[in-house]
Amino acid sequence: MEQVKVLAYYWFYEKMNRLIYGSQTLALDHANKSPGGVTKAQLQPFLAEHSKRGKGIAEDYEGDWNRWIAFIIDSGLLQSSNDHYEITPLGRGFLQWMAAEGLGASPML
Repeated sequence: MEQVKVLAYYWFYEKMNRLIYGSQTLALDHANKSPGGVTKAQLQPFLAEHSKRGKGIAEDYEGDWNRWIAFIIDSGLLQSSNDHYEITPLGRGFLQWMAAEGLGASPML
């Protein structure tokens, strides 16, 4: 049964790696390195860079904070409370999996 659980996590991490933008992964990593979490103001530069670099590529999220952050939260990687954000154990596991697989955030988005 434990093997099934591990495989389910790996499947989830593989899926997230295909769907998440690099800017969201960088924001998640920033939250991971910040004991006690981060504020909206600390994460907004990641969206700003995403919007600047992703013109015409990632139009769904260009400048849209709510949609950009909601993807990370709804995926269970980050939790929020009153514009304060903390990485979840699932989010921490995702970053550890990325490191173990030699994967990094896309510098483009």
